[in-house]
Amino acid sequence: MEEQKKVSNPYIPIDWEEADKLFEAGCTGREVAAYFGCCPDTLYIRCQSEKKLDFSAYLALKRAKGDSSLRTKQYKVAMDGNIAMLVWLGKQRLEQREPDSKQYDTTQPVQIFINDILQNPKEANADKNAPNSNHNQASKPKASQDNPVSPAKAP
Repeated sequence: MEEQKKVSNPYIPIDWEEADKLFEAGCTGREVAAYFGCCPDTLYIRCQSEKKLDFSAYLALKRAKGDSSLRTKQYKVAMDGNIAMLVWLGKQRLEQREPDSKQYDTTQPVQIFINDILQNPKEANADKNAPNSNHNQASKPKASQDNPVSPAKAP
């Protein structure tokens, strides 16, 4: 019987300087492995043997370096006068927000006066039966001096 020769995959060199740039840019281990034309497991094993670090730790170091470079560049662009970047960084880092025009003070009670309806229930019901009545639409109390209605709690 003939002996079968064991076939092994060819050795694929990994340019760690290039890999570092890819990791810093945010690429995943799978993406970098595909870039070099190897299996992700090969990349992980090589990282352990050639860099003496677990792949997860190595990736975290490189990703942090990339994040730092990106933040530094964004900060420089903002400080050079880029208004959009200043606004964006203010929102991201300083939690600055644009005022919400639809925001209501929910700490205060809402007053709804229904005295007119209670005093004249026939008139209130007569409006429902009027020929040109819009009662089929969502009925909303109208605000007046005697009957203020807060938009936050209007039915």
